[in-house]
Order: sequence, then structure tokens, then C-alpha cells
Amino acid sequence: MKTHTLKNSLGFYLIFALLASTLSLAQTKPEAKEDEAESTEAKPVEGATIYTLPQAIKQALTISPSLDSAVADREISKGQYQEANAAGILPKVDMNLLGGFTPDIPNGSGPESNFPNVNTSLSNLGPFMQLRLEGFQPIYSFGKISSLRRMALEGIDAKNEGIQKAKNELIWQVKKVYTGLTSLYTIREFALELQSRSAKAKEIIDKQIQKKSSEVTNIDVLRVEVFQAETERRLIEINNNIDFAMLTLKVLMGLPRDAKIDIQDQRLRMDQTIIAPVESYIQIAKNNRPEIAQLQNLVEIREAALKGAKAGFAPTLGLAGFYRFGWAPDRQDVQNPFLVDDFNINSGGGFLVLNQNLSFHLTRSRWKQARAQYDKAIADQQRALQGIELEIRKAHTAAISKQQAVEASTKGFKSGRSWVLATTLNFGIGVTPPKDLLEAFVAYSAVKINYLQTLNDYFMSMADLSNAVGQEITSLKY
Repeated sequence: MKTHTLKNSLGFYLIFALLASTLSLAQTKPEAKEDEAESTEAKPVEGATIYTLPQAIKQALTISPSLDSAVADREISKGQYQEANAAGILPKVDMNLLGGFTPDIPNGSGPESNFPNVNTSLSNLGPFMQLRLEGFQPIYSFGKISSLRRMALEGIDAKNEGIQKAKNELIWQVKKVYTGLTSLYTIREFALELQSRSAKAKEIIDKQIQKKSSEVTNIDVLRVEVFQAETERRLIEINNNIDFAMLTLKVLMGLPRDAKIDIQDQRLRMDQTIIAPVESYIQIAKNNRPEIAQLQNLVEIREAALKGAKAGFAPTLGLAGFYRFGWAPDRQDVQNPFLVDDFNINSGGGFLVLNQNLSFHLTRSRWKQARAQYDKAIADQQRALQGIELEIRKAHTAAISKQQAVEASTKGFKSGRSWVLATTLNFGIGVTPPKDLLEAFVAYSAVKINYLQTLNDYFMSMADLSNAVGQEITSLKY
């Protein structure tokens, strides 16, 4: 068997260059943290405004079109409540002001002259003005007004929950983008490490070619160059994804597109969150999930509408009043209570009114519709509650699975490093062929990428679970 030494073996030089950081990693103490064992962590861009995840969330919540829209919806509901509330307190008053021209009627044309014939042709026209005021104040509506008031009040509560729903959605989006950026930075750090090691490997190969070593050929150079080209291609993709994710974060935070910002967390780190039983999260969601509160608001609104439709069978008791004033200076003002002159008038009055809609067939139809809508609201509530429960259970299962996957992936990652170290040492003393060393390196690279992807999936699943519960379940404060 031919012995490969540390000085003349191309395979060792190449793999050693690519795995130099791995070897130093394997020689650290077992209790060293995962992120301390890797290459130096990338730093945020110098001169940029740096945001932590809580800061990014707070910034996004201060400027958000979705929140502005939800707030505007609430103001609309408040206006509807004020209208319904005023209906039972203030009267409804209508005013009409009329004006124009009418044929002149001279004095002495009334009953005092036994109503003589008067020329009312259009050749003699004079002005006239008329004012009409009518008002109605409900006293008791048998539930019609109270139902409207209750519907409007529940609408305000629903819109308040809509604001919280918009906040939760925005927080979830920011967490997703921020975590994605951190993942991309972590992967780019690993790719840059490989790029640096491959450059050193190529430098070693070039020196061996200059020395006309029998262990080195141009094919070996091409192999390294292919590896470098592939690494460069992946770095381009990663950088493009980082740029797009950063732009997305700026949009969510309401920042100018040319703002120079960066995130504080440049590397994924596993947290210590203890995931509670799913039943506890379901109970939390019942108290905190805005969609659940909105479903109850909808049921209350439909119930109030049903009572209002039923009240349509009963009359409405109220006070009504009117006032009419007319003025036509070129017409005789007849002062006779038995004669009505719409052009010269000054009268008014008030009275008690009992208004009853006698179209009971239409009222019954509206009541049936309201009843069906109420039943549908209850059924939709139960269906939505089932959907939310399934959503929580699915997110909980995914979070548990990803947390366990991180633990398993961490073990595989450490085993991969140990494999590379042992294979490299054995290769150095000539008991392991280059093929085995290359296989160990490829396996280590694969488990590290899988480890990073699993970490990313874990944090994404935790964001999904928090959103499904309607409350932050990690130690994150914002």
C-alpha cells in the first residue's frame, strides 16, 4: 500500500484546505457552543441602522397600510353606532324650502267681495316662498332601535379585533422575513468559508504544479475551478435573495427603499423555548385569537338583527310635529280658518303617533332571512372554531417535529465533524484513502446545510404557532 504524506498528497492538500476550519472545530472542547465553534460571525453593515427583531416589529407597527385600513373600518363602525344611538335620543327633522313665481291676486278678491272673477294669467307674476318642517321622535319601538344600537356596538368590537388581527398578521410577516434574512446570512457565511478554503486549495495546487509535482495535473486545477464556479453561482443567488428579503423588510417597516439598514442577528441560534401541550394553546387561542372574538361578534350582530326583524311586527310609538310658513306679497292673504292658501300660510302642530307597518308578509320574509342568517352565523362559528383548532394542532405538531429535528440534526452535525476529524487523521498516517476523506467532507457539508435548513424551519414553525395561537409563545418581547 502506498503511503500518502502531508506534503505530497494532492488529495490531502485540497481536502485539508477546505476542512481547515472543521479540523480546528473538532479539536475544541466538547462543551463549546455551536456558534462559537464556527468561523467568525458576520457583522452588520457598517454605517447602517441596525434593527433587532423586536425593533423591526415595532417599526412595522408604527407605519402600516393594513393597520390604517383596520382603524378606518373601526371609525366607520363608530359612526354607525352614533347614528343608531342618536335615533333613540334625537328627533328626525326634515326641512323643505321652496321658492318661485305665482300669479298675482289683488286685495278684495276674497270672500269679502264674494270671490269675484280674477285674471290669473302669466302676465302678472309675483314671488313666493314656502318653508316646511316635519319631525318625528320615537318614544318606544319595541326593540327596533335597541337592536340597531347593539348591532353597531358589536360592529365596533369586531373592528377592534380586526385591528389586532392586522397586527398579528404584520408581526408574523416581519418575523418570517427577518428569520429568512438571518438564515440567508448564515448560509452565505458558510459559502464564503468554502470559497476561502477552495482559494487556498487552488493556491497549494498551483505551487505544486510550479514544482512539477507528479501528484498534480491540470485536471486537478479544473476540478477546483469548477468547485469555485459553483460556489460563486450559489453566492450570487444567496446575495440576490438577501437583497430581495431586505427590500421586503423595508416595505413592511415603511422605510424608504434606499434606506441603509441591516439586522442585528447575522446567524441562526437555537433558542430554549419549551413547547407546551397543544390543549393549553387551544385554550389561549380562545381568549386571545381575534378571529374567535370576531366570530362571536358576528353571532351577536345576527342575533340583534333577528330581534329587530321580529320587532317589525309591532308598532312604533312616537311624537310628531310640523310647521309650515308661506309668503307671497303680491297675493291677498285671506284670514279665514276655513280657507287654505298654500302661498300665505303660518301653521304648525304636534301629536302622538302610532305607526304600524301592515305589510306583515314582507316583515315575515325579513324575519325568516334574519333567522337563517343567525343560524348560519352559529354554524360558521363552529366550523371556524374547528378550523382554528386544526390550524393550532398542525402548527403545534410542526413545531414539535422541527424542534426534535434540530436536536437530531445537531447530533448528525457533531458526528459529521468527528467523522471528518478521524478520517483526516487516519489519512495523514496513510491508513485511509483520499476517497474516504472526500466522502467524509461531502457528508459533513450536507449535514451542515441540513442543520441550517432545519434551524430555519424550526423558527418558521414557531412563528406559525404563535400566529395560530394569537399570542407570542417564545421569549421574544416587542
